[in-house]
Amino acid sequence: MQAYQRGFLMTATRLQREGWETITLPNGDFFYYDPLSPVDLIQDGARWLLAFGDILDIRAQQRDRQEVLERLNGQDMDAFHEALDFMGGRYVLIRGDDTSVRLYHDATGMRGVYFTTEAPLRAASHLELLQEDVQSEAHPLCSDDLRQHNHYHLPGHFTIYASIRILVPNHFVDEANRMTRYYPRRPLDALPVEAAIEPLRTWFDNQLHQLLESDERMIFSLTAGIDSRLSLALLKPFLSNIETFTYQNVAAGHHVESLDIDVEVAAMMARDLQFRHRIIPVDDRAFEQAEETRAFRSMLRQSVTSRHGHAHAYEYMKLYKDRPTRHLRSNILEIGRAFYRKNRTLPAELTVEGAIRCYSWKSREDERVVSLWTSYVAAVGLTTETLHGYDPYDLLYWEYRMGVWHQQVLAESDVAFETYIPFNARAILELFLTPDYGDRLYAKLFYEVIGHEWPVLAFWGVNKRDTMRDYLHPTLDQGWMALNGVITSGRLDETTIPLNVRRLTTHVSYHLEANAMQKGDHMAYSQILTTKPGQTYRLNLNVLNPFEKRSSLGLGRMRYEIWVDGVLYLSEDIAAWGGPNQVWVEFDATDDATELMVRTVALRDCGPNKWGAASKMQLEALRLQEIEHGHLKAGASSPFTQLHELIETE
Repeated sequence: MQAYQRGFLMTATRLQREGWETITLPNGDFFYYDPLSPVDLIQDGARWLLAFGDILDIRAQQRDRQEVLERLNGQDMDAFHEALDFMGGRYVLIRGDDTSVRLYHDATGMRGVYFTTEAPLRAASHLELLQEDVQSEAHPLCSDDLRQHNHYHLPGHFTIYASIRILVPNHFVDEANRMTRYYPRRPLDALPVEAAIEPLRTWFDNQLHQLLESDERMIFSLTAGIDSRLSLALLKPFLSNIETFTYQNVAAGHHVESLDIDVEVAAMMARDLQFRHRIIPVDDRAFEQAEETRAFRSMLRQSVTSRHGHAHAYEYMKLYKDRPTRHLRSNILEIGRAFYRKNRTLPAELTVEGAIRCYSWKSREDERVVSLWTSYVAAVGLTTETLHGYDPYDLLYWEYRMGVWHQQVLAESDVAFETYIPFNARAILELFLTPDYGDRLYAKLFYEVIGHEWPVLAFWGVNKRDTMRDYLHPTLDQGWMALNGVITSGRLDETTIPLNVRRLTTHVSYHLEANAMQKGDHMAYSQILTTKPGQTYRLNLNVLNPFEKRSSLGLGRMRYEIWVDGVLYLSEDIAAWGGPNQVWVEFDATDDATELMVRTVALRDCGPNKWGAASKMQLEALRLQEIEHGHLKAGASSPFTQLHELIETE
């Protein structure tokens, strides 16, 4: 088996590659390629366009590759860039005329492009393939030992070779070896989550209809995560033509809990919903030690720069190499979930320090890393003028994490099948970036689509073994009460603030839809409990605010309070504790109705960031017990809860 499967090389050098084919481009360069990927050259006068790999117009229900390429070739540059926003697939485009040559690739760079920084322009799909032609010197700063900071990838778009770079998504490279940004081109308009469902459904369906025109085997990788759950919901009408699979790590002594959950949840969904599913066992330790895999391991090390799953690729090859196969994946959807911001404290603008925080904060003292990231931040030019309202760290994740790391993950599995991600078009990715920060943080669009397309998928927990049965039946049997209270919000000037609310029978979560929170902004959950005058009660409630998991810098901004019958018993800063807090209050009822209130209030102005999402409260497992005699006080499992009423009677 040869290295660089499904690859290409553009160069002025005449050479021979066994099993590959050659096209002479109108500018005199040679384009060498593995015929496993389709190639077409369109020419109209001086203007020409070469397309390598899959390219589909997401607005069309039927595939017409020739028409799409002819239309693209006939457009001026502005119209060409606009049209690319609606192109799905995994492709490379080379556009040329008498004066220029430009290389583009798909929206997230799924088909990687490496290019030379010194004339003449040469490019290839794989780093070592281009190095064989270029023979570049080693990069003085970017050596492989930098992987001690981050084993996924090196800083920025650099490689271990001085004159070879990675083409970053949303950029093209021209005949002068210059990388130029062409997206975004206009402001990102805010769009209600509900308004994104119809275009997403339409564009997704169009691509599946086009893909199913072929006789390829269609497979889909299913996990317990939210990304593949969304894909599964949208794939519902097509599942009779698709086999799903989940890989299982079976290496002795190499236990990964999250992978076990993937296998168990995927198997349960397939069993209960009756679609075809396969568990693929993978033993990476046996793979590394087996003599029969030696040649394969050597080939893959030559082909890719990372080690995401060489053993997986080997198992896929054994299973699926018998006929053309297309693998549907979901990975790039993390672009729409504020991946970097939700896990780090980052500045508003893209800075070198911010980029290093996303790469590896422990590397901040490494002068090489600082120098490389300084060069990258300057090269991609994400300034206020070029951002058009996009969050720079969304684009950093899109262009760096996906464009550098993810394309290597796909290159690994090229030995087995072609990969297709139906979300890999800028028009679709924009749908996931238009909701406000809080909605993206909590994947609101994901859950809305799942609820709209296949609501039963909400029965299984995301990345956990729990199902809705675990939240409903056991709790109801144990006497837990329905959480059916009223939720209100307001400001000191008596205006209201929009709320985001999600309810189950014994579970309610809610947060303020606000950005710059002001002192006094509040929301309150109020429920009337049926009581007997003179009876002593013990009230139990589980309270969760997950804000502490996202930032340790929010102390003193907001707190939640537990009130019973108008008395404040407990309060806690929302940034102090990220786990569940089991609170209890003992009280004497004075009437046949007693009010429970959980109030959240801003203690000071919170600044320009979107603190409304941080106010999220999750209440569950409310229980009210009659007791003979209590101490008339309160308690909590969180060590940070402040007790306000400590009246103890004999």
